[in-house]
Amino acid sequence: MPHTSKRTRRHILGFAAAILFAAVSNILTPEIIPLSQTATLMYCAVLTAWILTVQKRVIQWHIRRYLIAAAGACALLFILRACRWNFFEWSDDISRYLWYAYYIPYCVSPLCILCTAKCVGKRWRDDPLRRVKWLWVVCEALMLGFLTNDLHGAAFRITYDGNGGYTYAHGWLYYAMVVWTVLLLIWAYGALMHRCVVLGCRNRWYVPAGWAAAVIVLIGIFLMKGGSPRLYGLNLYNFQEVWTALIVGTAECFIQIGLIPSNNDYEEIFQKSHWDMALADRDGNIVYHSADAFVPERAQTVAALRESVAIDEGHILHAREIPGGISTWLVDRTRVNETNEQLAEAVEYLEEENDLLAEENRVCAERAAYETQNRLYDGVIPIVQPQLSEAERLLREDTEDDAAYRANMLRAMVLCDYAKRRINLSLIAHEKLVLSSDELVLAIRETLEYLSAGEIETAVECRGGAPFPTEQLMMTYDFFETVLEAALPALGALFVHIETRGALQLKCVMETPSALPPEDWLARQRQKLGAELELCREDEGSAFARLSFGKEAAGE
Repeated sequence: MPHTSKRTRRHILGFAAAILFAAVSNILTPEIIPLSQTATLMYCAVLTAWILTVQKRVIQWHIRRYLIAAAGACALLFILRACRWNFFEWSDDISRYLWYAYYIPYCVSPLCILCTAKCVGKRWRDDPLRRVKWLWVVCEALMLGFLTNDLHGAAFRITYDGNGGYTYAHGWLYYAMVVWTVLLLIWAYGALMHRCVVLGCRNRWYVPAGWAAAVIVLIGIFLMKGGSPRLYGLNLYNFQEVWTALIVGTAECFIQIGLIPSNNDYEEIFQKSHWDMALADRDGNIVYHSADAFVPERAQTVAALRESVAIDEGHILHAREIPGGISTWLVDRTRVNETNEQLAEAVEYLEEENDLLAEENRVCAERAAYETQNRLYDGVIPIVQPQLSEAERLLREDTEDDAAYRANMLRAMVLCDYAKRRINLSLIAHEKLVLSSDELVLAIRETLEYLSAGEIETAVECRGGAPFPTEQLMMTYDFFETVLEAALPALGALFVHIETRGALQLKCVMETPSALPPEDWLARQRQKLGAELELCREDEGSAFARLSFGKEAAGE
C-alpha cells in the first residue's frame, strides 16, 4: 500500500468498524436483535458516507460521476431489499416487482465500473466513452426486460400453486444478464489492472486483485450453497453485501493504490511542505499554512492583494485570489540584495576595465579583419589566376581580324565575369556554409548575358530555389565555367537547366564542335561531395554535360 496519513488511516478504520457492525447486525437480525432494519440502514449509511468522500476526493468529474452512480446503485439494492421484506411483504404483486427491480443495480453497477475504467488515465476534456456508449442501450433493454417479466416470462417462469405459494425457473433473459454482468466485470477489472502497469501502479496491483479474489470466493460459496451460508442457524451474509463489496470495495482499493486520482491528505502534505505559503479565506483569515511559512496578519493579507507588502528589507509578501479564498507567500530577497550589492561593486570596477578592453578589442578586431581579408584574397586568387592570365593575354593580343578581335573580347568578358563571381562566392563561403541557389543562378545568367551580346543563342531554366552547401554551388559554377571554356571557341547555342528541387543538378546542352571537359575532371573533389559527371556528344554539332549531386550530399 502507498503511504497514508493518520487521518486517512482513521477514516479507513472508521469505515471498517461501521461495516463490521453492519455485518454483525445482519447476522444477528432478526433472531437475536429485534431491529430488523439495522443492517440495511448501516449499509446505506456507509454507502452514503463513501459517496460523500468520493465527491470530495476524486477530482476528475468523469470518474467521480460513475463511481457515485455505482455506489448509488448498490445503495438502491439495499433499499429494494428492505422494501420487499419489511414494508410490502403483505402485497405479492409489489413484492414481485421489487424482486424484478433487484436486477436494475446488477445491470447498472458493472457498466459504471467499466466506464470508470475507460476514464482512468484520460484527459478531462476527452470523450473516453465514445466506443462504449452503445452498452447503455443494452443495459436499458435488460432492465426493461426484467421489469416486464410478467408479460413474457423471459427472465423468470413463475408457477403458482393453489395455496398461494409459487415456484420459479430461470429463463434465457436471466442468463443473458449473468453473462452481461460477468463480461463487464472482467472487461472493467482487466482494463484497470492493465492501467496499473501503464500508469506506474504495478507494484501495488495485488491490493485490488486480492480483495476482488476474496469477494469472488464468497460469491462462489453463496452460489454453490444456493443461498446464504449458515453457521449455528444464522445467515452469515447475503448476496447484496458481497456484491457491494465487489463493486465499491474494489473501487476503493484502486483509489488507495493511486490508480484513480484523488486528493487524499492534501492538507497534511501542504502543512509538511517547505513552501513558504499560507491559505486564507475570503476575509483574509489564515486557514492553512505550511510548517515553515510566515503567517501574515489579516490586514497584511488584504493589503498584499492590492500590491506587494515589504515585511522587512529582505522579505516581501505577495497575495493572489484563488477559488474560495486567498493564497499568500513570502519571497526572501536577502541573498538577492547581498548579490546586488556585490554586483554593484563589480560593475563599477568592470566599467573601468571595459573602457580599456573596448579600445583594445577594436584595435584587435581591425587587425583581424585585415588579416582575414588578406588571407581570403590570397587563397582565392590562385583559383581564378588561370582565367585572369588568359583574359590578359586575349586583351593584349594584337589582331587585325575584326571577328577574331570580337571573339577575344567575348572570351575575356566571360573569364573576367567568372573571376568576379567566383571570388564573391569564396568570400561568402567563409561566412556561410549553406547558401541559396539563387546566387548560382544570378552568376550563370550574367555570363549568358555576355554570350547573348556576342550573338550566341542562350537560355536558362531554373526549377526550385532551395539552399545548398556552398561547396556544391562553387563546384557547380566551376563546372559551368569549364564546360563553357571548352565549348566557347565555336559555341553556337547554349541551354542551361538548373534543378534545385531535391538534389542540386546542372545540365548544359550546346551546339559546338569543340571538346568537352575530361571525364576525370576534379574526380577527388566530386567523390568527396557525392557528385556525378555525365558527358555526351550526340553528333558533330551538339554536346551534353551534366553535374548532379546525390540526395545525401544535398543540404537539407
